Parts: sequence; C-alpha cells; structure tokens
Amino acid sequence: ILPSPILHKYVAMAYDYMNYDFWIPGDQDFVEGSDFFLNNLSKISAPIVNTNIYYQDKTVGKSNAIVMFGNIRVGITGTINDDLHKYLEAPTDSDFIFKDQTLSLNPVMPELSEKTDYLILLSHSGIERDRQIAKKFPSIDLIIGGHSQTILNQPEQIGSTYISQVGESGYRVGIIKVIFENKRVHQIKSSVILLERNMPDDPAVVDMIKNYHKERLSGSGN
Repeated sequence: ILPSPILHKYVAMAYDYMNYDFWIPGDQDFVEGSDFFLNNLSKISAPIVNTNIYYQDKTVGKSNAIVMFGNIRVGITGTINDDLHKYLEAPTDSDFIFKDQTLSLNPVMPELSEKTDYLILLSHSGIERDRQIAKKFPSIDLIIGGHSQTILNQPEQIGSTYISQVGESGYRVGIIKVIFENKRVHQIKSSVILLERNMPDDPAVVDMIKNYHKERLSGSGN
C-alpha cells in the first residue's frame, strides 16, 4: 500500500463514524507516517489498545482496558505483527517501533487475566501468529484477528482459546455471541455475514465517498 493522504483521511473518518469500542491498527494505517497517524487515526473516538506499537518510546494508545457487560468483567488488549515493515510497499515512519509480540504481551496477560472473567485479544498478526499466541497465552479466551485475510466461518479452537477472522477489505462482518452462566462461558455462537451489493448503503458513508472523489479529482491530492 502506497501513501494516499486523501484516501486515508476519509478512511479515518469512516473508522470514527463506525463508532468502534476499541481497535488495533494494521499495516495500512502507518503508510502516511507519524504526523498523519497522530493527527487523524489516533484521534478517532475509539481508543487504541496495544501492547507492542511504540512512538518515541511510548506505547501508542493504552495497553489494555476492562469493561463491564452486566456483571462480567471483560479484558481487552491488542497486538500487531512485529514483522510489519516487510508487508508495506512504502517504508513507515522511523519513529514507530513494533516490538516483539510475546515479550510485550508477557507483562500484561497475568494481571489482566487475574482481574477479568473473559479476555479478548485484538490482533493484526495473521492466522499462524494468532495460533502461536493462543498456545503461548492460554488465558486468552478470544482472539479477533486479521492481516492474513483468512476466512473462518466458525472460530478455530486451540485449547480453550477461540480465534476468529473474517477475511479482507471489510467484505464480511463477524458476529460472536458469548453466553455466560454464573460467570462461566456456557455457549458461543458465531456467524459471518457477507456484505452484498443489494444491501442498503449508509447515507453518511455514501457522502464520504462522494466527497473523497471530489477532493481527489480537484487535484489537491491522491
């Protein structure tokens, strides 16, 4: 992925509009360099949870979060493939450092696991690395992954950890429903929805696309 400031500006706007609870950046989010990332992506409403992305010796976002769903304490943290640079067509800003994933998760997992009833890892690492992480950190209950563009119509189970990925480019939405009884997981239901052309468009996103094309064609950028 090559730099395209106008396109990535509108992508950041779409991220913000979708009103996520938390997110972990992927390789394409770094192609515009640190100024763009800090002024656009790091300011969207959803906080970044991350253990191994650093900028000027500081963690990008926060390492973890704990949220309540009824009386269930859910811990959320994130990680990104530390080989990220080799997947980019253009070099990322040298101020970003992607530290070893295992070493970065080591200090976070025991404490977060102790404080929570259910532990979710947001991962932009690829399916093979997710499998390795699941084996290394069995306290993780669910890995929501990306990067390898793998489609898992049902979550893959390794030990007590479930791994979910739903492919590339936002063509699919994954839904995982975790049902608890007495703070223990009773049942997990999942589905993958393919976003098809006959589905209604969101008017606000359509406007973003139109404005993007207008700005791009005006000659003010790519």
